[in-house]
Formats: sequence, C-alpha cells, structure tokens
Amino acid sequence: MTVRVRDFGQDDAAFLGALARDPRVVRFVGDGTVWSDAYIAERTAQALTPGAWGEVGATRWVTLWCDEAGEEPGEHRIGLALAMFKDLGGDIGECTEIGYWLDPDFWGCGLAKPMVAAVADWVEANAAEPGGPHLVARIAPDNAASAATVRGLGFEYTGASEGLDVYTRSR
Repeated sequence: MTVRVRDFGQDDAAFLGALARDPRVVRFVGDGTVWSDAYIAERTAQALTPGAWGEVGATRWVTLWCDEAGEEPGEHRIGLALAMFKDLGGDIGECTEIGYWLDPDFWGCGLAKPMVAAVADWVEANAAEPGGPHLVARIAPDNAASAATVRGLGFEYTGASEGLDVYTRSR
C-alpha cells in the first residue's frame, strides 16, 4: 500500500466540503460542529491559493491518495491534510503544524498511520532547511486515536496550546 501526497486542486473542493459537513470528521476540530457553506468556501479558497512555504501565517493543503484501501484495489482519495506555519511561542516557537482528516469510508483500514507519515515526510521534504522549525500536531485531548497515530510515528507529547495537546516530532 502506497500513500501519495498531491497538491490540493479545484477537483478536490467537493471532497473537502463532504468531509467538513461530516460530524464524525469535524468532532475534534474547532468547536466540533460541521462547517458552514461560507466557511467551506473560505477554506477552499485558502487551499487553492497556497501561501509561501514556511512563512509564518501561511497554509499549504494537499490531498492524500492510496493505491489500495482495504479490499478495494485502484486509486482512492482517502484524506486531506495541511501544513500551517505558526509561532506557538514558549518552548516550541516557530513550527510547522500538520492537520489531517481521513475519510470515514477508510477508517479501520490501517491507513491513518501511513497517511500521517506521508504528510510528515511531505513537510520535511519541502522544508527550506533540514532540521528547521519543529513539526507538530495539535490534537484534542479526547482524540486518542489520533494521538496514538502520531506517537507511533515518533511524535512526543510536549505540552498544551489553546486547549489542545501538542505532539512534536524529533528530527
């Protein structure tokens, strides 16, 4: 099974909308409610006009594809991810935060870990300098599955920020 990262394109807009309207997907994002059409349009526009790589405040979106998902051969769009370039202050400071959604149709298929690994590898491959800003994932404290996924990829709990647990990947 291979997970591939592709730049977000116009043909991915409906996929973003479908995931953003699914209460199972957004329950650990923001206030946990599905996104409004206006907010989906705003985030889609952001995804279609990526910011400069590594510039604090910029965001880059991608879609994730798999050549095999469970029992279904063939290419499947399995999720979305983004890299957000931030300054969390404190011990973390400037960082690249990753966020990701796996399509619920593919939950339980063993795709979360390879998907997040592909996102982390994509960020590190595009970093302006090796060993640059920390790579972090901020995860809702109740999202045990996501926390287990990032810990399995070498991320370590390093504190909290804005009510979210912060996991940092050593380089």
